[in-house]
Amino acid sequence: MIDWKSSALDVLCEVEYGTRVTRKRDGGTKYPVYGGGGATFNLDDFNRQDQMIVSRFAMSEECVRFVTGKFFLNDSGLTVRTRDESKLSQEFLDQQLLARSKEIYATARGTAQKNMDMDMFRAMELSYPDSLEEQKRIVALLDDATARITELTACYEQARTHANNLFTSALRDALKSNPDWPVKTLGEIISLAYGKPLDAKDRHDSGAIPVYGANGVKAWSKRSLVDGPSIIVGRKGSAGEINLCNGPFWPLDVTYYVEHDAKETDLEFLYFLLSLMDLPGLAKGVKPGINRNEVYGLTTQVPPLQEQKRSVARLNQTRAKTAEMVAAYDAKLQAAKNLRQSILEAAFAGEL
Repeated sequence: MIDWKSSALDVLCEVEYGTRVTRKRDGGTKYPVYGGGGATFNLDDFNRQDQMIVSRFAMSEECVRFVTGKFFLNDSGLTVRTRDESKLSQEFLDQQLLARSKEIYATARGTAQKNMDMDMFRAMELSYPDSLEEQKRIVALLDDATARITELTACYEQARTHANNLFTSALRDALKSNPDWPVKTLGEIISLAYGKPLDAKDRHDSGAIPVYGANGVKAWSKRSLVDGPSIIVGRKGSAGEINLCNGPFWPLDVTYYVEHDAKETDLEFLYFLLSLMDLPGLAKGVKPGINRNEVYGLTTQVPPLQEQKRSVARLNQTRAKTAEMVAAYDAKLQAAKNLRQSILEAAFAGEL
């Protein structure tokens, strides 16, 4: 029977902070910069390689991650190094930090931005077998399980992507060219009206009216500017992004909203049509914006109204089926993630 010991993280380990850098002052091209989350920009220097990092500022639930290769760790993150490899192996330590990511996240304090309580983190008790061979055995089991789960996850992600692509293919098929359909400019079939600002006093959490920005709902209100339904097109910022709203809404001044003749065009058909026209590709400027006259100049074939409605019905059926498939694969991906976490927790409870 191998005994397990425990001690405070600060006793067993050395906590090493990252170094503050900024894109404007230090930016480069070679090595990714990590901190509280994923990579943000690149530098021409690195200060870490193949290490487990822990978020310190702007923490999220995924506050522990392993980064492969050379990278730069900024001051939003930290690494933890064992003080004595003959007592606690670095590989075992890394796996335990990952297993206890929820506990580490629980040290976060703050509302708008969660930052680590360093005293709580340093006081966290680490458990380990009093045998390096046992530590190596557990790490080997975890590495094997991780490899298998990673392979399974990759298959699920590929299948999920395929399910999403099925709808895109169906969309292209529904809108493919037909010599019997007339060619028109978008300016002949739609008009893009400007959204308007909405005062903060008119935004209410209890409101039922969605307030749209360039890339979706930004707030709620009790007032509407447009009775709906309509399509909202990002004008500035996330320019070219589109959203379909079936009821009353308020489009902000960073958007356009679509007006059309319902006797000539079906709104959902227009939504599907616009989604294939790469409107974001029309965006220009440092703060990307779209000129509606450029949108008006795009050409497309327009089928008869009844054919538009038939296409919409088929596309909605396909979208519902693919959404079910995507949801099923999302559930499988979450189950794989949960399995990985449960194996980690079992390992450090001495159950492997």
